[in-house]
Amino acid sequence: MTITLPGLLILLVIAWVCGAVGKALAGGARGGLITSIVVGFIGALVGPWIAGQLGLTGINWGEAKVGNIGPNSLPSRMGDGSATLGGDPAYVWYATINPGGAQQVLVVYAVNNRIGKFHQPNADAAVKTIRKM
Repeated sequence: MTITLPGLLILLVIAWVCGAVGKALAGGARGGLITSIVVGFIGALVGPWIAGQLGLTGINWGEAKVGNIGPNSLPSRMGDGSATLGGDPAYVWYATINPGGAQQVLVVYAVNNRIGKFHQPNADAAVKTIRKM
């Protein structure tokens, strides 16, 4: 496969945007264009590897809804989705939570539908304990 200069520039712009979004979600304020591009490429390399190690494929994140989590009613965006985990259908729940300050917390819960119903109350209880920093 060969890549042209315009194609490389488009990839760099995509990496920059993805890196900037990743830094914003993680609360990173330092660094400029180059840092955002590096963060984007690291995410593109590490994300699929982690998913492969977990056998997590076909993720459908669903639509996020605004809400509150925890005893301090922390602002969050959360949603339900689906995926394949180890070859079986899976339930996915996720949230980005602002516990105060510049940081964001990303929580992802993915569990095999066949056995996961027993674990979901524990995950829900853990998320509800998240407190303000």
